[in-house]
Amino acid sequence: MVPVPEKDEIETGAEPAFPSALLAWSSVAILLVMGINAFLDRQIVALLVDAIKLDLGVTDFQVSLLQGLAFGILYATAGLPLGYAVDRFSRRWVIFWGVFAWSICAVLCGLSETYGALLAARVGVGLGEAALGPAAYSILSDLFPKKRLALALSVYSIGSLLGASVAYIVGGAVISWAASGGSLPLLPDLEVWQIAFVVTGLPGVLIAFLVFAMPEPKRRHTLVAEGAPFRAVFSFMSANARFLTCLILGSACMMICAYAGLSWTAVILHRVYGWSIGTVGLALGLWSALLGVSGLLFNGAVVDGLYSRGVRDAHLRYYVYGFTVIALSAPVVLVMPFGAIGFLLAMAPIKILGNFIGVSAAALQIVTPAELRGRMSAVFIAAISITGLTIGPSFPAFLTDFVFQDELAVKKSLVMTYLTFAPIGAGLFYFGMKPFRALSAES
Repeated sequence: MVPVPEKDEIETGAEPAFPSALLAWSSVAILLVMGINAFLDRQIVALLVDAIKLDLGVTDFQVSLLQGLAFGILYATAGLPLGYAVDRFSRRWVIFWGVFAWSICAVLCGLSETYGALLAARVGVGLGEAALGPAAYSILSDLFPKKRLALALSVYSIGSLLGASVAYIVGGAVISWAASGGSLPLLPDLEVWQIAFVVTGLPGVLIAFLVFAMPEPKRRHTLVAEGAPFRAVFSFMSANARFLTCLILGSACMMICAYAGLSWTAVILHRVYGWSIGTVGLALGLWSALLGVSGLLFNGAVVDGLYSRGVRDAHLRYYVYGFTVIALSAPVVLVMPFGAIGFLLAMAPIKILGNFIGVSAAALQIVTPAELRGRMSAVFIAAISITGLTIGPSFPAFLTDFVFQDELAVKKSLVMTYLTFAPIGAGLFYFGMKPFRALSAES
């Protein structure tokens, strides 16, 4: 069935009543499950790097393309047309086909026998996952009144952080099971990494149908969104070019640092420190959950506190200091004693500060007119995602393969990534502080 336009839902007139709290929060729960599944399929590659290299005879840099470029190119760029589909067609059907498509492509990753086939399947995973976010935000905005929307979106966002932890824990368990002799009844000859893709991808085919257990709510507040033409977006960007350039490029630097850590921390624990994949998955799952959620709440609370006390550039000022902390912490990662535990302790400040997206997005929302926020958010997310997903995983791999030419130098490569992009990000946010102060005062 093909999604059809919902003309009845964009008619003007009295706002429809909100559904019951039970129905609204059950929808959050369903979207939360889908978000966890998305992160599972997205992050599983981080635990499979050495297994894929051994079986397919590829390099760290080639595997980094699976984590970054192949996944990210359509994940980032497809958000804009999919955002249009979300505004025009049934959002439940957009979500269904997105979840179904990425799950099938995840299974195809496991059935791939060549690097080229695996690369193509990862592109499909990225395209499918791009559908979930815009549709989820749109539906939740129509299920909750404004006074409760922030909490609903926060629960959904925290679920994404927990999804990365579930990916590590479940992925590590599946890999350990397959490595100890586990096999699939109809596919007995698959390698360990192939089994991991199939087992983690298949549930999504069924999870996709959960979307029909939630309502397709009536759309709200459409007159403002329809009243602003696209030229208004370009006019706003042109008038505020310095601030937007600094905000987007600075956030892209933070995204590069975040994805570099997501892609190579597991490899360092396995390759450099000799931990088993099962141990790596469990340890990183708990580590990511603790620092991810606490970082998200801590960063947002500090910035909100500063801004409420009159620090009008708090969102950018905080990350000028944050980037400085990352740059100072990076060398400690190389010299910290106590083995793998010391490595994770030294990485903790970087992990906490890496949960930046709420702060950056809030800065954008503060200065953007209401009728432009949706499209400006799409531009912002597309720009930082395509940069973070393409450069973040591949820059450390490039250093490992072509500069150090030693796969055990991956920790040094990760540190060099932080030392390269943290100062650039700090400078960009610093030069964006003055225009942000002026725009904040006008808003």
